[in-house]
Amino acid sequence: MTRRARAEQILFDAAPLWLVLTLSGALGCAIGLRVFGLPYVLGTSAFWSYPVGDAVTMLTGWNYFVHEGWHFPLTLTHATNPPGGVNIIYMDSIPIVAIFAKLIATLTSAQFHPYGFWHFTLYVLQAIFAALIARRLGMRGLLSGLACAALFVSTSAFLMRFYHEGLNAHFLVLWALLNYLRSTPDTRIRPLAIGWAANLFCALLIHPYLTTMCLALATAAHLRMALTDRRRAAICAASGVAALSLAWIGAGYTFQKASQGEAAVFGLSSLNLMSPLVPYSSAFFGKWLPPATIQEATGFQWDGQNFLGFGVIALLVTALVAARRSVMQLVRTHWCLCVVLLILAMYAPGNRWALGKWIIFEIPLSDRVRGMLATFRGTGRFFWPVGYAIAMASAMVVVRRFGRRGIIAVSAAGLFQLVDSSASWDVIHGAFVAEKRLLDWGRWERAVDGHTVVAALPSYSCLGGAASPHTYAVQRELEFIAAAHGKHTIDSRTARSFTDCAKQATDVDALTRDGLAGDTLYVLFPPAFDAERAARFGRHQCVEFDDGWVCSTAHRDVLDAAFAK
Repeated sequence: MTRRARAEQILFDAAPLWLVLTLSGALGCAIGLRVFGLPYVLGTSAFWSYPVGDAVTMLTGWNYFVHEGWHFPLTLTHATNPPGGVNIIYMDSIPIVAIFAKLIATLTSAQFHPYGFWHFTLYVLQAIFAALIARRLGMRGLLSGLACAALFVSTSAFLMRFYHEGLNAHFLVLWALLNYLRSTPDTRIRPLAIGWAANLFCALLIHPYLTTMCLALATAAHLRMALTDRRRAAICAASGVAALSLAWIGAGYTFQKASQGEAAVFGLSSLNLMSPLVPYSSAFFGKWLPPATIQEATGFQWDGQNFLGFGVIALLVTALVAARRSVMQLVRTHWCLCVVLLILAMYAPGNRWALGKWIIFEIPLSDRVRGMLATFRGTGRFFWPVGYAIAMASAMVVVRRFGRRGIIAVSAAGLFQLVDSSASWDVIHGAFVAEKRLLDWGRWERAVDGHTVVAALPSYSCLGGAASPHTYAVQRELEFIAAAHGKHTIDSRTARSFTDCAKQATDVDALTRDGLAGDTLYVLFPPAFDAERAARFGRHQCVEFDDGWVCSTAHRDVLDAAFAK
C-alpha cells in the first residue's frame, strides 16, 4: 500500500482508535483552554475567589465538605444545618468529584478545589465520547471522528450550560447513547452490563437531571434488547439497578416534596419551539439574527436553549432530502429509542408551548400534578438527548449515503459549526469574573476568626419576602466566607430548603433568654431584627454594621477591632 493510500485509509476508512481519541481529546482540550483560560482550570483565577451564580453554592458546599471528617452517607456534611447536617448533593457540589478530591486532599493535605479542572475535563470527555459514537456508527476514519467531536463540542446546549458545572456533564448523555448503540447481540454481556452500571452510577453522583436522561435512554436500550434476548436485557438491567442503588445509598439521596415556590416556576425554564433552529449567538450570522429576546415567552427560556447548530441542521436537511428511505429505516429499526426521544421532546416545552414570544397553547395542570412535576422543573433540558440523537443520526445517514464525499460533508459541517460557535466562547469567558463583593472581607475574616460557628439570623431560608435582595446577597456572601475558613453555620443556601423556620424562631427566643453561646458569632439582619431587639442580646455584646448587627460574648474585642467606625 502506498503512503498516499495509507493516509487516505486513515483519514476516511480506518484510523487507529488511539489516534482518533487522542486527537479528539486534544480538540476538546484546546477549546476548553480557549474558553476558560488556564487560571480558571487551575482554580487560581479571580473568579474562584467569590464565584458568580450557582458556582458559589457549589464551592461553599465543597468548603463545608473538605474542612471536616468523613460521615455516612459519604456526601453528608455536619458543618451546616445542625443537628442533621446537609447533603452536598443539594448544593450542586457534584458528589463524585467532591469525594475523589477530598480523598486527595486528605492524603496530601493540599488546599485546592477540583471544579475548574473538572469543568475543563468535560470538554475533553465530550469530544472523546463523540468520537466513540462515530466509530460505533461505522465512521471509523480520523476525519469523521474529529468531525463528530467538533459537532458535539460546539452544540449550544453544551456550551451554554457553562454556568452549572454539574449539568454541563453532557458526556453522560453521549455515554448513554453509546451504550444504547452497543446494546446489540454482538456485544458481550459482561462489558455491556458494566457499561450501563458505570454510566448510571456516575450520572447519579453528578446530577439527577442527567441521571433521568440516561435512564430514559437505558429504558429504550433494554426494551429493544428484551425483544430479542430477555436474558441479556435482564442482566444489564440488574447491573444498572445495583449501581444506582449503591450510589443512592452511598450518597444518601432522599426524596423531598416540592415547595410551592418550586411548583410555581415549573415550565418557565422550558424549550421554545424556535430554539432548535435559531441560535442565541453566531460568529457568521450574528448581526442578521433576531435578538435573543424573541425566544423568550416566559422570561426564563434562555435556560432551555437547544440550538442544534448550523452544521447539524445542514446534515439533517441533507439526510431528509437525499436519504429519506434510510431515515425511515432508522426509525423502524430504533422505534423504542424514537418513542423515548419523542416523549422527552414533548416534555421539554413544559405545559406552555411557546413559539417565539407567543404561547401557542397551554395544558392546564392541577396543583397536585404541578407539584409532582416540579422536581424536574427545568423541562427544556430534556431536549438534550434528542438533539444529540439527531446529530449522530444525521451524520451517519449522510456518510452511508455518500461515502467519502459524505465524510467530507460531515467534516465541513463540523468545522463550520465549530467556528460559528466561537461567538459563544467569548460569552462564556466573559462570564467567569468574580462576583461583586458587598462586604469588607478583611473585617469579616477578622470577626470570624476565633469563633467556631457563624449564625446568621434569620437564616437564608427564613429571611422571608420582607427582606431585601441586598440582605439575601450579603448573607450568601457571609456564608461563603465562613465556609471558606472552615467555620460551621446554622443554615445554608441549598437547591431544596431543609430548614425548620418555626424551630429557628423558637431557638432565637431561647437565646435572648439564656444568653449567647461563646463559640458563636451571631449576625442579625433586618427587618426581623432592629436596634431594640438586637439590644436584647446584650448592649455590650453587639456591634452595628452597615447591614445589621454582629454579636459575640467571648470576642467583643475582635468585633471592636473589626468594626470600629
